[in-house]
Amino acid sequence: MSHDIRKTMIAEVFARSWSDAAFKDRLKSDPIATLIDCGFSFSNGMKLTVLEDTEDEISIVLPAAPWVIPTHLTLSPYIEDEVPANQKAVAEMNIKAWAEPELKDRLKSDPVATLRELGIAYRDDMKIQVHENTAQKMYLAIPVRPEKVEQMSESEIAKAAEETVVGVLVSGMF
Repeated sequence: MSHDIRKTMIAEVFARSWSDAAFKDRLKSDPIATLIDCGFSFSNGMKLTVLEDTEDEISIVLPAAPWVIPTHLTLSPYIEDEVPANQKAVAEMNIKAWAEPELKDRLKSDPVATLRELGIAYRDDMKIQVHENTAQKMYLAIPVRPEKVEQMSESEIAKAAEETVVGVLVSGMF
């Protein structure tokens, strides 16, 4: 499956989870079946936990294996120039965390301070959970729902969802 197709499919899942409460509930309670219905495939025995970011709590998902990291440790084709700077910084952090075990350990033990060292700032009162994908267990964090999503057009929701996808691609989720 191409990068563009994966990006579009993940963005569609995020957009739908923001605008359809029943879909989001099913995604959280039975993620594999829900995502299979959306066209994704998973290996047998894969476990998937869906998390939901809020204004006060976010989840960072670290990559599992080198196959998600280009050998030259750049983000292309995973990040395009139009991706917001903070999303780009988080994706770069994911790559560094895989390449540098010490960084991964620091992220797990003190994510706020480590992210700040990397130039990624969150509010001091923000709770940050760090999860790590493995060959058998993966995490998907639904990004914070945009304000006034009920007043947004489908294309505006889709664009907002696409802007959040880069971290999922770099974390090796799909």
